[in-house]
Amino acid sequence: MSVKLSGSEAVKLMLEAKIKPLEPYPGGAVPWKCECLVCGNKIKPRLKSIKKGDGGCKYCARVKAGLSNRIDEKDALKIMKLVGLKPLVPYTSSGKPWKSRCLKCKKIVSPHLSQVKARGSGCTYCAGRKVDPKDAVAIFKSNKLKPLEPYKGNKHPWRSIHTPCGREVSPHLNGIKQGQGPCKYCAGKAVLPKDAKALFLSKGLKPLEPYSGDSKHPWRAIHLPCGNEVSPTYNIIQRDESIGCHYCSDQFVDPDEAFQFFVSKDLQPLVPYPGTAKPWKSLHLICGSEIKPRYAHIKAGRKGCPVCAGVVPISQERALAFFRSNGLEPKEKFKGPHHPWKSIHTACGRKVSPRWANVQQGSSGCSYCSGNKVDVKEAKALLKKLDLKPLEPYKDNKSPWKCIHTKCGNEVSPSYNSLRNGQGGCESCGKNMVTRAVAYELLKKNKYTPLIDFPGGSFPWLCLHNVCGTKVEVKAAYLRKGNIGCSFCSGTKPITVTQANKFFKSRGFKPLEPFTNARTPMRSIHLVCGREVNPTWGSLRASGGCKYCSVSLVNLIAPAYFYLITNKDLNAHKVGISGHGATVNRLERHKKLGWNVYAVQDLDTGEEAYDLEEEVLDWLRNDLHLPRYLVSELMPQGGHTETVDASEVELATIWAKVVELRKTKN
Repeated sequence: MSVKLSGSEAVKLMLEAKIKPLEPYPGGAVPWKCECLVCGNKIKPRLKSIKKGDGGCKYCARVKAGLSNRIDEKDALKIMKLVGLKPLVPYTSSGKPWKSRCLKCKKIVSPHLSQVKARGSGCTYCAGRKVDPKDAVAIFKSNKLKPLEPYKGNKHPWRSIHTPCGREVSPHLNGIKQGQGPCKYCAGKAVLPKDAKALFLSKGLKPLEPYSGDSKHPWRAIHLPCGNEVSPTYNIIQRDESIGCHYCSDQFVDPDEAFQFFVSKDLQPLVPYPGTAKPWKSLHLICGSEIKPRYAHIKAGRKGCPVCAGVVPISQERALAFFRSNGLEPKEKFKGPHHPWKSIHTACGRKVSPRWANVQQGSSGCSYCSGNKVDVKEAKALLKKLDLKPLEPYKDNKSPWKCIHTKCGNEVSPSYNSLRNGQGGCESCGKNMVTRAVAYELLKKNKYTPLIDFPGGSFPWLCLHNVCGTKVEVKAAYLRKGNIGCSFCSGTKPITVTQANKFFKSRGFKPLEPFTNARTPMRSIHLVCGREVNPTWGSLRASGGCKYCSVSLVNLIAPAYFYLITNKDLNAHKVGISGHGATVNRLERHKKLGWNVYAVQDLDTGEEAYDLEEEVLDWLRNDLHLPRYLVSELMPQGGHTETVDASEVELATIWAKVVELRKTKN
């Protein structure tokens, strides 16, 4: 049992722990407002925790924890040395800039030790994230650009003069390094106002205002051939996608033609034509209602009248007149457009209950005449015509109807719908069923010996195939269609080693190891080119089997290229390879699905590209510990296994590694 302390004793314990109380002792388990004599922070420890040695100042505890995790200066120097950096000042902490010299490019940089550990590099110049102003000027001059202001950064627009054309442009250094053109005017992505005006005039368009500089912004102009004011964009005129005048094009609707079209649809316009998408006040000549349909809606096939469509209340007189105009004589009061209305169809004399809304939408109103309902007398008459005798009452047109086929005596169950659509009532007579005698004839013809009694034409039948001596299950109906029936002879049964060797040799391959199964690669020599490859049984059946002789994706002995692409929406980077002469251009597929090209490296052979890709992926997965990022569902074109999280590594870092690997190879 613990002894209760007095206030003075509690204060003495707190002072021994270098904590000064600021209020009377509240109790051992209650937070006690105090001041830490070490750091001076206000804290609220419990005396109970102080006695156990667990409590104290949380601020001092954090400092102690940080000191325990702090990297030793010798270890820090080793890390910097491994990435080619020589520190110029003493080490302070991993989260602060550490002034150093890059032993490779001799430039001064100040990376954080934590960043160096995470990225595996510390020089922003070598990694391509930073460019020396002198180097930046040299890059611009090599691209025939004369800077007009000091260098600000590789992502900032840099005012310059493009010397070949003399125009002022502001490209980014990053864009120039990635292969973008130095001049937007020479590339056709921008146009000078005088050139834009000249193009418009050449197309018969006289501008009414200065060119805004935005090729996608409407530009008010007069179309000289017709004199109308129009507002086409410069882009559309430049690409010859339009003449620039909707009055002279097929998109224009003449007001007189619109008027005649409305009249032909029983609509009498009451105001001038407002346009295709605006309400046009009119009179519906059928019901006399004043409505406001749109020309585009009527042109698309809509009625246009909410009264006739059943949207507004319908009077008894109007409902009666409408049903009678459709050959229906109502036998009760009208309840609403969506309620069944008992009536007589005058054409056939039958009692029906159509809905007003259905008839208004084009329904005939009579379910018997439309074929949705069947008169029992008519159904029995059809059975008699097809030599069928019913054994049970009629249910509906979709249910099987048990009958006797009087010609052959077989019991059958066709549906009325199938009979009405012209199908036969008896499967045996129609050759849709296999009888016992026919089944045994089929076995004899296809060289099978039955091992069990006949189960039926559509059921598996255990037999011995006399051709290959294999026990198989065949269906008599399947044999009657001319099929083999034996999975071994058709190539769908498990493959033996002898069969595999024979098949590989028939395709020009010499096996170097025993066959395992259809999905396991089998080391072989391709006798055509003499190279060692590892095709599977399945790949050999589907394609050539030799990656060196294949030209569908990457031919390993033909020129190829390595690419680095990125997708902002998926937040992913990807590496890959493709052949210049490949029938399937993987890079173009990726670009169509939202991927942007960062850089491309041409290589002499596909084998070099393949090796480079493997080395880069090994660096990403094993050195940087970056797993594959995307799943196959996000990349239907394939290639998800070569992706990484874009927030974990920069494109410039990856490409710097590619350049480094290429230099090592050379």
